[in-house]
Amino acid sequence: MPLVDLDDPEELRARWTALSAVAHATGFDRRWYADADGYHHQDETASVLRMSRLGDGRAVLWGFHTQHSRTAGSDLLAGSPDWIGQPEVRRRQDAGELGFVYGAFNGTWARASYPGDPWDAAEDGFAPIGQWITSDEATAEEMIEWVAEWADYLGGLDELRPYGVSLIQTARTTGISPESLAAFFAPFGIDPRSPVQPDVPAGVTAAADFTRNFAIQENFPPDPDTAEVSVVEPDVTGAPDPNWPTQDEESYVVPPGISPFTGQPITTSTQPSPTADFGQPGGAAGFGQAGEVGRFGQPGETSGSRPGGYTPPPAPGTYLPENLSGNGLPTAQPPYNPDLPSAEPPRVGGGRYEGEDF
Repeated sequence: MPLVDLDDPEELRARWTALSAVAHATGFDRRWYADADGYHHQDETASVLRMSRLGDGRAVLWGFHTQHSRTAGSDLLAGSPDWIGQPEVRRRQDAGELGFVYGAFNGTWARASYPGDPWDAAEDGFAPIGQWITSDEATAEEMIEWVAEWADYLGGLDELRPYGVSLIQTARTTGISPESLAAFFAPFGIDPRSPVQPDVPAGVTAAADFTRNFAIQENFPPDPDTAEVSVVEPDVTGAPDPNWPTQDEESYVVPPGISPFTGQPITTSTQPSPTADFGQPGGAAGFGQAGEVGRFGQPGETSGSRPGGYTPPPAPGTYLPENLSGNGLPTAQPPYNPDLPSAEPPRVGGGRYEGEDF
């Protein structure tokens, strides 16, 4: 298999990282990036460049240029080991959309034979789509030209090349930080009044995917923690929960005499009394006999287990001015249930607790 003149995959990673940080900071997050499938690059011609790191110094670099890949349709996996034939590589090979595929082991890259080898090999399309990662200088020039056009920078570009090389070296060693990425953008004269502003946090986040070698299969993050038990509450059926502590309601029998609640005399007559307990006609027993134990809101009611006494509803057609403006709203027409706070029955949900909206 012919050899390919490319640097070690770690060198390519550092350059790809710097390109990704600059691309994301300028709002082009799908130009250079990394995810669990590998390193990605695509341009405005729909051409693609990919790299996948497999560990043990192995890596696979492949791609396709829509205008310059003259090798598409050839068997680009002939004589190669099985690990070079990644699933996407084989899919592109079958679809005729694979222009090149290079395999690296311990920093040495190789490819399949092309028509015209060794002196006049067919163009595979790597240079138009991947030349930016062949050296630090090429990467720096691409970043500087890209940002200069994005920011409408009219100064010279040659003197800015050291800033690009410095960013690549930072990506190779300590990883790109907000300070190092901001230092790269500083020479372009972008101030708070400029129409475009670099999104430094977005660039740093994109670079982190390369810094932790996110695309190496052995370094994939573990699955997120999951709860051992379900946190979804059971269906709401209205039935009492047997595990919920209950408290018996207590009724108070009010004997004739002095009311223990208001200190007013309790009348033994069923006729309304001007000094009735709770300020309602009929005393503490509501509309029933004084001292008689009954259900709340029914004849013979006592002070019971609810605070306050029962207030009879107003006559149909009257208006309730409380908390309302204007003439108020008319009361409900019978029949109605005096146990409810209004004549309309309460509205409940469908019987299932949906949980919170995460």
